[in-house]
Amino acid sequence: MRPFRLMFPLPAVRTICLHPAMHVGSPRRWARPGPAAALLAALVLPGGGCASDAGEAVAVAASATVSASELPTCESVEAPEPGSCRFETTGFYTTKEPYSPRQMPDDVDAPPAGFSIVMIQHVARHGSRALSSAADDDLLFQLWTQARTEEALTPLGERLGPVLEDILRVHGEVGYGQISRLGELEQEGTAARMVQRHPGLFDAIVARGDRIDVLHSGRDRADESGVAFVRGLAAAVPGLDALLEPGEAAPTTLYFNSAEGSEDYQAYSDGDARMLATVGAIEGHPNTRAMAHLMLRQLFEEDFVDRLAAGTYHFVAAADPDDQLADELDAA
Repeated sequence: MRPFRLMFPLPAVRTICLHPAMHVGSPRRWARPGPAAALLAALVLPGGGCASDAGEAVAVAASATVSASELPTCESVEAPEPGSCRFETTGFYTTKEPYSPRQMPDDVDAPPAGFSIVMIQHVARHGSRALSSAADDDLLFQLWTQARTEEALTPLGERLGPVLEDILRVHGEVGYGQISRLGELEQEGTAARMVQRHPGLFDAIVARGDRIDVLHSGRDRADESGVAFVRGLAAAVPGLDALLEPGEAAPTTLYFNSAEGSEDYQAYSDGDARMLATVGAIEGHPNTRAMAHLMLRQLFEEDFVDRLAAGTYHFVAAADPDDQLADELDAA
């Protein structure tokens, strides 16, 4: 077994700023945030922008067109109507928080006496990137257009359309799913800190001439993340560059949930009675729908949200017919 192995799978992670009080994601399976949860971010932040990820360019472009700062702060209004004010503070929405190290390398515990590190298998997320597809933005823009036609937008909701248009335009120019320079720096920094933690291991690898495998899921952003990590590793360890194997796509290992050989997982995901019953109970719980309703009311009038919940509307994403918006849970 080789003493070092790098793997870059493909979790769907993006960085979007959001006010902490709005931590209401989509109740759909795996608690994936819905389109409104993501796009409300650019509206509740003062100036409509955030400083992280490839999303920075998107948010800055959006703020050039429209700003929620024209609205009063919610703290200054007694019992404000939903969507009539903005929040003063900013934050990040769960997995959308940009990566930063939480511990100094010198603070990591050393191996116990008599033990030494013989192997590292590094499995990493891809670096920060642009949004993965236009589906959520497209669906929310369709919903927003319907609400505008019915004059069912709140003051905050009126500002949503131009933001969506800018996000769609900017991603059309830079491409969806592209790793950002921040994403590259994240990987390079992770590699440098790994060397700081385990200098002896890497010195021994170079001395022995051991080879290092580099695997990725097959997606461009995962491949590019691996390239950036390897670049940071080689810069920190003289002589290591010649020992690095070329990056290799290994979807069966790193895309195990959908690659060839994943039939058992697919059967579980699509048909496990216990899992489906649990998800159904969560989706059907009154609190789940109440939270979705509460968040959407920041953007849309009460009657419109009620009609959405009743199934009056049905929207299909242009890029992928499987992505649809049919009720308040889909929207939130």
